[in-house]
Amino acid sequence: HRQRGNHVERENTDWINCVMLESDMFLNMLDQFFLGFSKDSRTEQYSYDFVDMFKSLSSYALILTADTAKDDMKLQNGDHAESKKSIFGRLLQGEGVSAHLPLHRICSRILHFILSQATSVGKPENFLAFLEERREYLHLETVIQPILKVHAFMMQVRLGLWVRNGEEVLKLQRTYNTAMWFWHEISWELDNFLIKVWMAVVDAESLVSTLVACFGGDFLMGLKSADEVGDDDLEKVPLISEMLQEIVKILVDRTSIYTLEESVRRDLMHWLFVNERQTHSKLMQLLSLSHRNFPGIDKILNEIADYHEPKLQEHGQYKLKADSWKEFDPFFALYSKADLQKAFENAERGGCWKPEMQFKGVGTEQG
Repeated sequence: HRQRGNHVERENTDWINCVMLESDMFLNMLDQFFLGFSKDSRTEQYSYDFVDMFKSLSSYALILTADTAKDDMKLQNGDHAESKKSIFGRLLQGEGVSAHLPLHRICSRILHFILSQATSVGKPENFLAFLEERREYLHLETVIQPILKVHAFMMQVRLGLWVRNGEEVLKLQRTYNTAMWFWHEISWELDNFLIKVWMAVVDAESLVSTLVACFGGDFLMGLKSADEVGDDDLEKVPLISEMLQEIVKILVDRTSIYTLEESVRRDLMHWLFVNERQTHSKLMQLLSLSHRNFPGIDKILNEIADYHEPKLQEHGQYKLKADSWKEFDPFFALYSKADLQKAFENAERGGCWKPEMQFKGVGTEQG
């Protein structure tokens, strides 16, 4: 890839079908894996030995993933000074990037299982203790480097830095972290959870400096006041805006800790924020593979929307209830820019949402 200029050799869109098949197979494989182990009939919990085995498995998986990430960085940069540059800059100079990170996603799913076991008994602190005990040899900062590189590349695509590469990079970006083709369920969501795991053990200063540099904002770190901002920096306002949105989205997203019911409810509401009246079939098309088959989906729809019977020239549609707007989140992870703009227009027209509502605390059943 090259920034703005040289074209890449583009493939056709047959890979989309492979992505959908991969999503379905991956989710089913993991579900069957976890279902294959029996729970204690009295406590409905997995045995301590089983959970300990998973903790060991996750440790080995993270070490393997870190070693793989290190090898990739050596392959890309060798021992040259280029490796010292930010991810954002290295991408613009042609460093390779792949959104296909199967080892990372397996690690993420295993760690998510360990977290769910800790929260199910009301002790999420056990998960933090597990991470702290292994902090020295898990090398989480190395593990997340390929994920941060993918995030930075997708941000560059949204900024229009790869426009000469045609539609393929745009399709890849939409596939990665929007509702398009559902790959987000085994890509962006799992990647973001792994970033959250790293955030849980890193100090705040390192966290901010790493994310800001990764998304092209390292020039801001040395500024002491607004007076030091030059004309060249003012040209970077779109970059700063996109960077801040990306960082906030990473920091506030709670997809990984919502229960399935909470997640289905949240997704349905946010697609109705974009189109306040929507048919059942259209809504189902926007949901991920695991959400559309949730047995209580019609009950949730009736709670958040009113159903309008079909007319002669119109299908039956769900219309969002006004009080649902209090749960509108402008940083909903699956919104494209066009989706967000439409949601804001509906919010302004309805007068049911105020900007300060987005700063309320996030409540979930798991805390």
